[in-house]
Amino acid sequence: MGQLFYASMANPRTLGWILSFVYESHLIHGRGIGLRSIQEAAQRYYEEKIESYFHLGKFLHDSFGERASIFSLKELLEALVSRARELRHHTSDVIRKIPGRHPTSHFHVPLSYERLFSTLELNFFLTKYYEMTDRSARKVSVFALNYGLCFKYDIRFGRPLGEREFRLYFVERFFDYSAIVSAYLSKNQEIVCNNPDCNHRFSYDQLEAIQLFGMLCPQCKKGTVCVTNLSRKYAEELRAVEKDLLLPPTELGILQTLHTESHPLRPISIAGELDCSRQLISWRGKKLAERGLIERTENQQGQRLFEITETAEAAYFSDAGSDQLDVGE
Repeated sequence: MGQLFYASMANPRTLGWILSFVYESHLIHGRGIGLRSIQEAAQRYYEEKIESYFHLGKFLHDSFGERASIFSLKELLEALVSRARELRHHTSDVIRKIPGRHPTSHFHVPLSYERLFSTLELNFFLTKYYEMTDRSARKVSVFALNYGLCFKYDIRFGRPLGEREFRLYFVERFFDYSAIVSAYLSKNQEIVCNNPDCNHRFSYDQLEAIQLFGMLCPQCKKGTVCVTNLSRKYAEELRAVEKDLLLPPTELGILQTLHTESHPLRPISIAGELDCSRQLISWRGKKLAERGLIERTENQQGQRLFEITETAEAAYFSDAGSDQLDVGE
């Protein structure tokens, strides 16, 4: 039960998918549920339902800045995962007391950095675990990386049990990711006044105070301070996407669902997956069919079915494997 809680973080939808995957891989074959089966199901859920967020963001019908903002978060996530993998080889007095390999799935940052992770948390790449006081008496937010992500990238999930001192394991100084976040902000985020006569740049530490005054520039008192997240690492890849391939999020979701399931689906099944109405899926499906991206057929009961075309597979998913996190060997 504990592993199912970690794998789903008590999210009913996530738990339902994981149990469904376990049923397909083990229960129908007469095999019981064990730790390995839960880990494999969680990894499958991560790869099929979560990991595609960045891949689909590349084809989102939005401005280059909005798409670059999505991929800047991918850079942040890559930095978090890379650090978690590095810490597998870290040693300290606390770690020496842990039998076997120590977990590195959690990290903490000051409360002021918490809102930077809201989009990643909304898309289930990580989850806020709780708030604690760290070794320097600061209030910090403790985050946990996605369970399936951890299994995929060979990161042990959880915290040590037994010793009383392990209750503060997540706020050990080597789990302080403040430096990683600070480096990300200095590289990827621009906070600039939009008044061409001003163009003053501000630091992230000043942002909260500026927000209290409706983003009015405190330097010139005329312009508006704008926050822009840019992905310098993936900028060229985003620019290479043809404008004709850009689609609204619902239509991208339909293609992703059909690609993942690999068989024709009824609109109502796709609607349940995307949390929208069957009517919306039917309408958007008609538009996709007009562009040659899906085929609309009927089954023997006269029910409408959608199936992704080879054209759509080649255009949107031929390089999907290259969109995994770049975290080194």
